Amino acid sequence: MPIIALIVLSLLLLILCAMTAFMICLLWASFFTKVPFVPIRKAILKDVAEALKLEEGSKLYDLGCGDARVLIACYQSQPAAQYVGIEKDLIPWTWARLRLIRLKKPHGIKVLRKNFFKQDISDATHVFTYLLPEMMDRLLPKFRQELKPGTKLVACDFPFKEKEPVEVITFDWPEKKLGRRLLIYEF
Repeated sequence: MPIIALIVLSLLLLILCAMTAFMICLLWASFFTKVPFVPIRKAILKDVAEALKLEEGSKLYDLGCGDARVLIACYQSQPAAQYVGIEKDLIPWTWARLRLIRLKKPHGIKVLRKNFFKQDISDATHVFTYLLPEMMDRLLPKFRQELKPGTKLVACDFPFKEKEPVEVITFDWPEKKLGRRLLIYEF
């Protein structure tokens, strides 16, 4: 009996060590990320889905999708569309995958761990971004090259310097936080 207890204790210790090593790797990876993960306010998720005006057959790319909350909210609004999240950072990508598993992974949602600058998005009908201004400006040439005429892009908070939005939706929050406006562009 003591040998079985020793084996069980050794296995538990091995699992604990493996989990600790995994968490250290996640923290190490996030330490070297240049762009912080800032989730979009839950209060505006419905507004994002409405602003995108997704239809059956639409294909939405969420660049820097974080924990996939925008993809999930849009899926709940229009389950007949396709959804692709692109997230380079390991921790938010892991959270997104876990959220999709918990929701029994809706068929129309994929989350890729890739660099969105290198990912072809030419089949997009809609794009969502919540990225810093310098990222938006770096992406503009890619959007102009890859997006088909009529593709709708909704950006939270941060505009392009060289492109005017066709519409701006502003939220009046009492505190000064992010998530104050949605900028709608058409390509």
